[in-house]
Amino acid sequence: LVFVTVPDNAIKEVAAQVEWRVGQVVVHTSGARAIDALAAVEQRGAMAGCFHPLQTFPAGLSADQASTRFRDITCGIEGDARTALLLEAITVSLGARAIRLEGVNRAAYHAAAVLVSNDVVALTVAASRAWEQAGLPIADAQQALAPLLRASIDGISERPLAQALTGPLARGDVDTIEEHLGVLAHDPSLADLYRRLALELLTLDLGHSPEVRASLHRVLDY
Repeated sequence: LVFVTVPDNAIKEVAAQVEWRVGQVVVHTSGARAIDALAAVEQRGAMAGCFHPLQTFPAGLSADQASTRFRDITCGIEGDARTALLLEAITVSLGARAIRLEGVNRAAYHAAAVLVSNDVVALTVAASRAWEQAGLPIADAQQALAPLLRASIDGISERPLAQALTGPLARGDVDTIEEHLGVLAHDPSLADLYRRLALELLTLDLGHSPEVRASLHRVLDY
């Protein structure tokens, strides 16, 4: 069993350069690339698969630290019946759950992961700019805001999304949202991001009256 853990654009190249043999199982770990990235593996008689953990593994983790990050996560797997059985067994042994990726739009699947993982960092960058605009030291923003982020993640993992949401939009506090947009107007890209994210939240059933929903859309719509 060989894991190919190179960048996405190098998978095909690596697969083509190695002299694979019958009996080997070769697995890439890309979320964005389908199993056909390993076409050269199958041409040489080996079996190909995909094992993609929906998890982050920052540089510097020890083996023990990395292994604990598999607990209760989801791993996307792909392969023929024998390969899939092997990958499912590995997934379960790591304390994770498996979903099959055959027939899945891999770009959309991977984009969902990027939005909730990488773009949380981008959101924190934007929040730090608003923090600095308030007159507070930007060096303190990350430490001050991280507990809020952790609490939000806990809420998302424990409750339906509409119930996990807190803050002025969940309360229908139109005046506060108008104040936010007023101050963020000094940085149009921040105001635009605030509006777009708030409108996404309005797709949830937050229990607001038609009048409150109309007021929120009036403030947020372009």
